This record gives sequence, structure tokens and C-alpha cells, in this order.
Amino acid sequence: MAIVLSSALVLSAPTDPTGPNAPAIGWRNIVAAGGIEADSEADGYPVTNLANPSTAPQASWRSASTAEQFVTVATSGGDAIDYVGIARHNFGSAGINISIEAADPDNPGDWIEIFAAVVLAGDGPAVLRFEPTYATAIRLRLIPPGAVPPRAAVLYVGQLLRLPRGLQAGLVPLAFAASDEVVSAKAESGDFLGRIVINRSLKSAVSVRYLPYDWFRANMGPFARAARTIPFFFAWAPADYPDDAGYAWLDGDIRPTLERTSAGIVAHVDISMMALAL
Repeated sequence: MAIVLSSALVLSAPTDPTGPNAPAIGWRNIVAAGGIEADSEADGYPVTNLANPSTAPQASWRSASTAEQFVTVATSGGDAIDYVGIARHNFGSAGINISIEAADPDNPGDWIEIFAAVVLAGDGPAVLRFEPTYATAIRLRLIPPGAVPPRAAVLYVGQLLRLPRGLQAGLVPLAFAASDEVVSAKAESGDFLGRIVINRSLKSAVSVRYLPYDWFRANMGPFARAARTIPFFFAWAPADYPDDAGYAWLDGDIRPTLERTSAGIVAHVDISMMALAL
């Protein structure tokens, strides 16, 4: 699991509540089956599968090439985008060099690099962040170093929701939030014989307190409604703990409770989630 900051990203002061270490949720996604193309597709694994939030292997995109290649996503150009989320991929283990480019608005046919090339540390969910960009298209540039073609199951492109307040004590980071079902075996003598994991999952919950209610309605309300049916990328402290990002889905509805304070009406929010386990 990783969240990677572009080397071109301007980091705000640590006290900025919407700075690089603010809890971030990647739920807005403009990737659609009719607006994504790839230079290469293996039979039965079209790039349009990346528009499906499922991480099942049969729902993934697989390239048939180990040459330099691009995955291109059309955008409206009218809304800013600042992240790309990738889940159930092999970019880390295959050592695939990945960068992100945006269509040059002043020179049709040319592209501008907005996220410098990087090799991910592993195959866990990754969030690639960059300065807010307006473009009619962006593309992932993939350069495999060997004989293993790239593959991925989920691709999100959009604008992150960054919380204006930190999280309360008690958070279990998704990287360590294993909630597995395990069967243990032992001999009649009491000796340990082994353990079998029959269901592997991650489960955690976060609490956010004293969110201005007007901010909640305008920003988190749409997420609360959308997340009833769609997964999202989540990072609780993306700058300090980049490997704690995850691809998650709600384990219960988001139901804000309100309190009237001297500063106005505030909302307290609890988010229970399950996440992709690799």
C-alpha cells in the first residue's frame, strides 16, 4: 500500500489542515469504459475493465506487451484532477517504471509530465498525487524492465477529498488491520500442527470530530452517499506514513452526529471500512 507524492508537488506548511499530511479520500473517479484506451490488451482482459471497481483477477486489464506503453484516460478538462489511484496491480513486483502525463492544452498532440517516473515499492494499492491539473486527457506511461507485462484491476483518476481535521485516537492503520479467519490444528498431544487462513481481510474504523457542518454538507456529504456502493482509496497520514494507504469500502453507513458549539454547528463522523488484502 502506498501513496506517492510527485517531486513537483508543493508541500504546504505542517499546520495547514489541507496540506500533504491531511487524511485523504480518493472517491471521485472520472475513468469510464468509453473514455479509456491502452496500447496493448491481452485477450479477455480489455483496458475497459479498469473502469470496474472490482479487484477480481478476471476483471483486470492485462497488457500483452513488455514494450513502453500508455494507458490514456479522457477527461472533461473542466474539473481539476490531483491523483491517480491503482489497485491490484503488479507494477512493484515487476519493477515497472510509471509516470503520468497530461495533454498539453497549447500544443495538441504534445504531453506534459505531471508525475515523475517512479517504481512502486510493492503491489499494494497506490495513490499518485500531483498538483491540481486541468487537461482533456491524462495518460500513464509504463516501461516494463523485463519479460512481465503490466496488469491492474482498478484505476481511479480524480480529485482527492482532504479532511480539514485529523483523526481521533484508536485508528488501526489499514496496513496492519488484518481481520482474518483462521483455522488452527493441533495434535492430541497438544503439539502445534499448523494454521490455515480461510478468509483474508482488512478492517478498520476512523473517527473525525468537530467538522464544520457546512463543510461536511458540501464536501463529505457527497462522499457519504456515493460510498454506499463504490470503494475508495484512503490514506490517514499520507506524507508521514505513505505505505498505509488502502483501497477500501464502507462496512456501515456514514451517519454524522451534530453538536452546537460556540463556533457553530459541528459534525462528528465515524467511518467503518474494510479494505483490499493482498
